[in-house]
Amino acid sequence: MLRVVTMANGSSDSSIGRRLFTPAFIGLGVAELAYFTAAGILIPTTPLFAAGPLGADEAGVGLTIGAFSVTALLLRPIAGRAADVRGRRPLLVWGALLCALATIGHLFATDLAILIGLRLLLGVAEAFFFVAGFAMVADLAPPGRAGEALSYNSLALYLGIAVGPGLGELLVAWGGYSLAWIGAAALSVAAGGIALAMRESATLVTDPGP
Repeated sequence: MLRVVTMANGSSDSSIGRRLFTPAFIGLGVAELAYFTAAGILIPTTPLFAAGPLGADEAGVGLTIGAFSVTALLLRPIAGRAADVRGRRPLLVWGALLCALATIGHLFATDLAILIGLRLLLGVAEAFFFVAGFAMVADLAPPGRAGEALSYNSLALYLGIAVGPGLGELLVAWGGYSLAWIGAAALSVAAGGIALAMRESATLVTDPGP
């Protein structure tokens, strides 16, 4: 039922009662949960892989972990513009698939340079997926409920980051690093598949301006 709320200035706001948990909103949350669980798998496994099989020292491990942040930071503004011009859905799909591709590439990482390159690609994927996801949340939120929508949506991110590391260590214990890479890639593909099945939520900008 639609609720009409009287504001302090005497005006009424009928948007408060609009439905938040639509199939699109839930689908986005599930896609983000899958993606950020995949990202969480890499949190403990990547430094252990760099220091163990690849024989990196502390500086090499730090460089490997930090490489991700470089491209993620630099490309987020570009991803934001692309999400307005090209749409949220393409960036979600390509971000997830690029994450899967880079993660599978870990199977062929025989030295630290290759692993650092893959981490740079993961930063690109994160910039695309993260920005497009949060932009889509803003699109899907009913008027006057953007903060509430963001708060619920962020649960998928933090739940994935919380569950992923433990899952990563479990996969390594069961089948070595290869199983961890395959598991994370499979979750990323699942995130991309869910995003592909969703409708575009944005009204695309035809003249983005300077």
